[in-house]
Amino acid sequence: MNPRSRTPLTIALLLATALALTACSAPTPGPTIPAPSLSVVIVTPSATASAGFLEQAIASTTAVATSLGASVDLLESADADALHENVATAIAAAPDLIIGLTDEVLYEFDPAAASNLEQQFLLVDTSAAEPTSNLTSIVFRDYEALYLTGVEASLLAGTDDSAIGVVAPEEDPLVQSWTGTFSDGAQQISRTASPAVGYIGGNLPTANADGAATIAAALAADGARYLQSVELATGVDLLAAASDSGFATFGSQVDQCSLAPGHVVDSTIKRVDVALEATLPRVLDGDTGGVYSFGLAEGGVTLAALEDGAAGSDCLIVDHPDLLARVADERDRIVSGETLVADPLYAQPIADLGDANDLISEAWGREAP
Repeated sequence: MNPRSRTPLTIALLLATALALTACSAPTPGPTIPAPSLSVVIVTPSATASAGFLEQAIASTTAVATSLGASVDLLESADADALHENVATAIAAAPDLIIGLTDEVLYEFDPAAASNLEQQFLLVDTSAAEPTSNLTSIVFRDYEALYLTGVEASLLAGTDDSAIGVVAPEEDPLVQSWTGTFSDGAQQISRTASPAVGYIGGNLPTANADGAATIAAALAADGARYLQSVELATGVDLLAAASDSGFATFGSQVDQCSLAPGHVVDSTIKRVDVALEATLPRVLDGDTGGVYSFGLAEGGVTLAALEDGAAGSDCLIVDHPDLLARVADERDRIVSGETLVADPLYAQPIADLGDANDLISEAWGREAP
């Protein structure tokens, strides 16, 4: 079944219609179509500003749930108020499972799960610090793929260690951990590699697309030819800046190599379909709670150039099969455990509630509930 975007009013009208029908006399018997035995409601932010990730996540979630015999309803949220209302609407409908996509949903799901212990929730691409037993989470170890983009940048740069750079929002320990992951990958190829880091700074630097482009252009002017970005908001990328300033960059979350042909080395990918195919049957069968982690070993994280059929893609790295083979070797070392890539998040203190409220205010332009 295709996902259907529904407002609280739409669902209320449907419920009222259903009640009215039950009060009428029985219709003439006819062919019957078995109703789905399970029900799933997906709650998400608006997919329009997701650079493709949410669209793919919604499609994957719907396909996997439908394959398991579930009906699927989609509640997209244009802002924080709509998200709050949509979570309440989903709870009122009492489906077998409510699925929330991305960390923007976390701050509604966490208290909602604690207040509705009989309802099952599933978070995709984020997790709560202290989840209740009815809140299951799927997270992606995308930092493993970030390490590999550092490998790619260093392979392409060759002996020119100054050709690698990173655009980051601000200079703080967490951001530096992510830039360090990229640098570690580069140094796996060249021990002298030391990517130049440009910080955006100012108000809401994570969402400052113009600031990111300005910093990237400055790094390119200083000789950087391969630029990665870290810890920037969804939809803030360097693709347009790469075309304008003549450097190469990396796509994020989905395959973006075709969006700026000739200027995208590769793209990190989160395979929501792989993660849900492994976890959704278990959750719907009652095995709930806890966090499922997907990285290179589980196939939940990968690079576009390492996917089947990538030979004909617009990713620059595929034009260098000898270098791509070395990237695959580095991937295999991570999968086998020979190379350990540290999680940047857990190298830092977990944000307390006050920090979480600040994040909500930044993301949505309103105070946290």
